[in-house]
Order: sequence, then structure tokens, then C-alpha cells
Amino acid sequence: MLVRFNTLCLFLAFASLATKPTKAFDNLPTETEADQLGLMVHWRATAGKARFGFGESNVVIWPHSRARKQILTIRVGNRIVEQIDASLISAELAAESAKTKGSTPNTTGLGLEKAREKAKTVVQRYVRLGRQATVEEIDQPLTYLVSSSRDGGVEARNAETGELYWSTSVGNSKLPTFGPGVNDSFVALSNGNELYVLDLATGLLLGKRRMVESASAIPRPVDYLIYVPGVGGTLTAYEASNLEAEPVTMRFTGTLTAQVVPSIDGRYVAWPEKNNMYVAQAGRRFSQWYRLESSSPLRGSPQATRNGFVIASTSGMVYRTSLAQRNSLMWKENLALQISRPLWVTDDLIMAISDNGTCVAMQEANDPVTNTTIGKVKWIAETIGIQRILSVTKSRIYAQLNGGQLVAIDRATGKKIAMINRNFAEGLPNSVNDRILLQSETGSILCLREPEAIYPVINVVKPESKEEPKKVVQGDAVAGATDPFSAPAPDPTATADPFAAPAPAVGSPVMSDDPFGTAPSPTPAPPTDPANPFGS
Repeated sequence: MLVRFNTLCLFLAFASLATKPTKAFDNLPTETEADQLGLMVHWRATAGKARFGFGESNVVIWPHSRARKQILTIRVGNRIVEQIDASLISAELAAESAKTKGSTPNTTGLGLEKAREKAKTVVQRYVRLGRQATVEEIDQPLTYLVSSSRDGGVEARNAETGELYWSTSVGNSKLPTFGPGVNDSFVALSNGNELYVLDLATGLLLGKRRMVESASAIPRPVDYLIYVPGVGGTLTAYEASNLEAEPVTMRFTGTLTAQVVPSIDGRYVAWPEKNNMYVAQAGRRFSQWYRLESSSPLRGSPQATRNGFVIASTSGMVYRTSLAQRNSLMWKENLALQISRPLWVTDDLIMAISDNGTCVAMQEANDPVTNTTIGKVKWIAETIGIQRILSVTKSRIYAQLNGGQLVAIDRATGKKIAMINRNFAEGLPNSVNDRILLQSETGSILCLREPEAIYPVINVVKPESKEEPKKVVQGDAVAGATDPFSAPAPDPTATADPFAAPAPAVGSPVMSDDPFGTAPSPTPAPPTDPANPFGS
């Protein structure tokens, strides 16, 4: 009897050890703690095969440039009476067409048209009842959350709902994995000396091949090419839809430790190598456009902004370049801080986090004396020990400290608004929209948002282009019961583009002694992705 009793006690003890740490180990904010930061829980999920083995470096939040999420919200006063998902209508129309005609045409426009017809019927019904209804159209990119694990697990989710799209595995779990790299068509990963290319929409393996040499950083798809930095100082471009084609390889004197970053328009790619930032024309010609030389090492990846890139050196010098081949250096500003991390770019701010956790926000402004664009410090955050920025909203910046604490910072002044002084699970930097994402080592994912942010606010900096009439409204209801789809009045508070391309300024980057030789004349933009899972 005593033996049975001791056995039972041991069983209960082990069960306690197995279950109790799970909740504590997740270490995610509770609803009460989220409320202290002015946030609420948006969704929760549990990762399957991709349990975030590398932290923030193996998670990509990707806004698709063509696949859309279109929702019409009908309000009577402040009350939402109905929501119509045009994306679902488009999917239903596509499925019906595939069943009856054997084809799947692009039905995005037709789905939105049907949704508008339905919304108009609802509005007219309220008009007959003597009530005024308004229609709000939300048209946003379909956003993916793609992650990989140490053992080769890969999965893709809807970043706004947490819905799992697909989950798979690649490679040998005993070999190192770099990735994922993501674009509108492909997910690229390296495992050992093998390169794997998956279809973004389905997760199906499109191809694999042995690389020129093992990867030293994340493979990055840009249009139809996969750029892979190698451990021996190479940067190789592989054709995604034809991996067996002969790749294009450039050689450098040192190992490349950061992934390639495309310009916003996708026509150029940039990467750091020792004290240099190289900018090359994308495509199979893969030719140098210009080279920026710094007096100290450039360790963080460059970040794309309107008409160019920004990057910081380890001595704290921030460089802003344009896409012009000559006189491409627009300005530089010395922050006198050691910076090894990539900068954070929004439509109006360039933020740097130093190695000791100081966060500095910069703005571009016009110098009235020289009539050129300069960069100047807007504020230095009063909170020290910041490890990473998690997300930026309309009025706040959410960040995580070195000890895991979460803090809300005023976007305009850099002053601390609120902080939760507890060691939380690792946050995932999200520069795409205003959602705050955290992950636990047990595979739990938590998405937080501000209560009023029912729909995400997209933070992606867009390329310069001519203004086109807007077909939808985000954030403001369209007034009028008789014509709920009438165009809204222009925003009188709209400001000038702080990143508009200025006249050339401040010298020219060095253009000699490089692995490319003389830069050729400009070439047309590379062709579009050959495989678009969402249709044209």
C-alpha cells in the first residue's frame, strides 16, 4: 500500500512539473496587463511546426502587394449594424467559376462590386425607416505571418486573424536553417547547403538545389530572384522558378552577415559589407549602381524608404541615400552612439536604437540656407534600455526593454506613457502595421491592438508616385444615406511628404575598388513574378 502511495505521489509531482511551467513559461501579457498599456487582446494562436526557433530573425510579416482584404462596414450612428467581406464574395465567385467553367479568374473587383450592391440595399432599408446609415470601406493588403524553426518547420498565417494557412517542414533538422525570406510569390529558406523555395499561398515545395556555398544570412526573394549571402564572402542570385539555371555570383573580401534589402519599388537591392553599403540593380544583370563608404563598419541591414535607403554605422553615423547613381548621398547625421541594429522607418520618422538601449527619433527637414534635405534629431526617448521596437501606431511607439518589460512611448515627444515592469516573452518587431505581436518558446502567439484600431493601420512606406483618385476610405465613414459610396472630401490637414526626393546634396559615395567594376548604364525594371498565386 505504501509503495502505491509513493508511486502516486511521484506521478502527481511529475505531472505538476510538466503542467505548471507551461503557463509561466509562455510569459505573455494577460488582458489586465495589456489594458495597462492601453491595449487589448486581438487574437491568440499556437504555432505548430514553426515554433520560432530563432526569435525575431525567423519571423516575417509580409503585406501582399496584390491580394487584398476588402471589408464594408455599415453603421447607424456609432453602432455597427453589418459587415460585408468583399474578399469572401470574391473567393466564392472564383470557386463557382472554377466549378462551372473550369477556370479561376481574378474576381477581386467583382466581389467588391457585389459587396457594394449589398451594402447599398442595407442603407436604403434604413433610409425607409428614417435612419441615416454610413458605409466605411476598408481595402488593405492581405498580410502574412511566416515563421520558421530551428528544425526546419515552416508555417504561414493570416497576420490579422491568426488563421493558419499551411504548415510544412524542409531539410535536415540537424543542420542550421536561415529564413524565411518572403515576397508576393515565394518563401525561401536555406538548410545546410540546400536552398528551398516554397509557394507563399500554399506552402508547396517549388524547388530545391545545392547552393554555391552555405548561407551566412537569410535568403531574400526579390521579384523572380533569390539573393543568398554566403559564408565565403559571396552574394548569389538564383532564379526562383528555375533553380537549376546558372546563378549569378559576386565575391567580396569578407562574410556577408545581413540579408539583401530591396528598394520600395523593387528595382534595386542593397546590403552592407564591412564599411560599405552596396546598391545594385535587381535582375539577372545584377550590376552595381553605387557604393556608399563609411568610416566605421555597417552591421545592420539597410532599410528602404522613399526613393532610397537609410543605414547606420557602429559609430552612430546615419546615412540617407537616394536611388540616383551620382550624388546619391542626401545627408548624414552623427548620433555619437554605437549602433549595430537596423534602423526603423515610418512615413515621418527614422528611429535608431543604440547598443546600450537609447532610442533616437529623427526627421527629415528642409534646410532653408542650402535648400536641401537634412536629417535632424526630433527626440531622444526618456526610457533607457530599449531592446527592440515592436510596433508604431498613430500616436504611440510600443517597445520592449532588455529585461523583457513592455513600454508605450509618445510618438511625438519620446516620453514614456506607460510600462509593465515584468519579464515578458519575446516580442516580434512589426513595421508593417500597428499590431503588437509576442511569441513564447512553447509556441504561443499573442496579438495585441489598441481598442479603437478595429482595422490595422498600414505603416509600409510607399514608393513615390503620381496621385491617383482614391476609390476607398480607411478610417473615416462616408457620409450620406442616399449615396453611401460618394467620394470623401480631401483632407485639409494633409502635410507635405517628408521623404520627397530633394535636389542632390552633400557629396558622392565612393565608386572605386569594388567587386563589380564600372557601373553600366541603367536597364529597365526586371520582369514581374512569373508565379503569382493570387492572379493578376
